[in-house]
Amino acid sequence: MYNFSHILYSHSDYDNVWEVWKHQLDKYLPNSRVHMFVDEFSLQETYPYDIVLYQDSLQYTDRVISCLDKLTDDEEVVIYQHEDMFLYDMPDIATLNQLAELVRVEDVDLIRLVRVVNPLIKFNKHPLLYENPTNDKYSTQPTLLKVKTLKKIFSQSPNRNVWDFEKHCSSTCNDMRSYFCYSNENKRGLIHYNSETYPYIATAVCKGQWNMEEYPNELTKIFYEMGI
Repeated sequence: MYNFSHILYSHSDYDNVWEVWKHQLDKYLPNSRVHMFVDEFSLQETYPYDIVLYQDSLQYTDRVISCLDKLTDDEEVVIYQHEDMFLYDMPDIATLNQLAELVRVEDVDLIRLVRVVNPLIKFNKHPLLYENPTNDKYSTQPTLLKVKTLKKIFSQSPNRNVWDFEKHCSSTCNDMRSYFCYSNENKRGLIHYNSETYPYIATAVCKGQWNMEEYPNELTKIFYEMGI
């Protein structure tokens, strides 16, 4: 059904968000394959995922690298994301599969599933794709790419926290064939746009609180549905 799997990076401090992420994935993309990167985990019966553990003492990039090294298929196409970037509406599965196929045949290296404030420079192999600028090839948002590409990106920035990692990527990812998906959606907040292809919350947790300022209707609906 899907030409892609998921990599979910998280930490046990955010275990209260896992239930929401799983609920939304099961609702909109049921029976998805998920590799979950986490420091500790004891809920295997509730979360039938491929659990990959990292050492909590490591920096963010080294945590991810250690988990990626444990995956067995470097050619696997995945959506890499954090736990607070969960779906709030039905994704466009047909388009996601088309984009994943472009990644699989290596017409592109990565596709971010949301537009940030960047100019619109068309990519001729798909009507919804635009080029990411040289200094913004990668950011920590849901992104379609191969495991081997994710390994390359993270391996170029060892021993860094998530904020330093993103800054460092502006110089290390210049050679990436990097694109973003956009279909004239409205802007949401200061720098992001909505995404009809993969409608997710960017992001659901800000400074330890639910992001009710930018996503009040979406989060309220989810919490009501889940009885939270």
